[in-house]
Amino acid sequence: MRHRLDDYWTHIHPIQLALLGICLSWREIGLGLHADVVAANNPLLLFENGKRQYIAIFFFDSSISFPKLSAICFYARIFPSHNKAFRYNLWFAGILVTAWTISSIVSTIFQCTPIPKAWNPTLPGHCVDDFPWYLSTAVLSTAVDFYILLLPVPMIWGLKTSLRRRLYLLGAFFLTYSVIVISLGRMVSTIELIPTVQKDLTWRLPQYLYWAVIEGSISIVSISAPNIIALVKALASPTTKRPRIGDKGSDNSYDSKFAARSGNNGSGAVPGRPVHTYDDGGYSQTYFTVHLYLNNLQREVGDEAELRGDATSFLSRDGKRKMDIDPKAGRVLIFQHSRLRHSGDDVTAGIKYTVRMDIMYRLREDR
Repeated sequence: MRHRLDDYWTHIHPIQLALLGICLSWREIGLGLHADVVAANNPLLLFENGKRQYIAIFFFDSSISFPKLSAICFYARIFPSHNKAFRYNLWFAGILVTAWTISSIVSTIFQCTPIPKAWNPTLPGHCVDDFPWYLSTAVLSTAVDFYILLLPVPMIWGLKTSLRRRLYLLGAFFLTYSVIVISLGRMVSTIELIPTVQKDLTWRLPQYLYWAVIEGSISIVSISAPNIIALVKALASPTTKRPRIGDKGSDNSYDSKFAARSGNNGSGAVPGRPVHTYDDGGYSQTYFTVHLYLNNLQREVGDEAELRGDATSFLSRDGKRKMDIDPKAGRVLIFQHSRLRHSGDDVTAGIKYTVRMDIMYRLREDR
């Protein structure tokens, strides 16, 4: 399976597990108990609680930032690259997320002067006010979430498809980024708890940590929803016979249905068949290939033909289903490059004669 940049940004489960581990170990030194109870047992444990809070913030900031970057990269991959306004918005969103992450980490490091005062309030010095700091980061994070959530709306609404289909796609995208509900919950929790949390840190902070830990976890699940759905479909769909144009009793209308359902570039092979996969289009300005076959495949006309192998094949996303288009003199094959996985089988005998052409497009400068 080929991994894309948006996939790599979702590989943050070690960070999330580390955050969860910190919270679980935190319970051993008094988290969930009133501060006076912890102090009565061992006053130094209050400083240890402050250290855990200081460290946990770094993991939390990373756990909610990387899924945002994954969503942005996912949009960049699935939507056309020639829409400059959309691309600029993606870059702007990426800059916002990066800036938020860096500023949050830097402000966490230097929240107090000297730095150890962040977990030891008895030291001389000063610290930033917790409430404005927490609230500003929460509001900015939620605002970025809304911005990312709304980014694909114009692209989806502009699709040349039915209203029902567009509404379905919008709903699917909104569900995929449902973590914004958790972001709102954390922001409300910040307003309610942070102003008084330092008065009884070990007792009040867990209510905020619930939202913080859940937000990172839901972020991973939400941004992975398309892959999870594809995996479930692949596991649930039975293996079907691969139809071939020219087979007796085959339904040639399957061609368009199969092509419409193929939505991923990349390479892949079907076991037992030597296949060289390729993607003609990429980011070029040719979008369709035209193949005119000039000789016959033996499988099509019988033993009088010398050509064997070299069918043009179209593969499903999971690589388990495959449809072959056999060469036959006079047959024309037209197919799109983008998002349609295709391959050419090896020629095992004879010589293949074909005329290959591209349907070219040029981007108009006045648009």
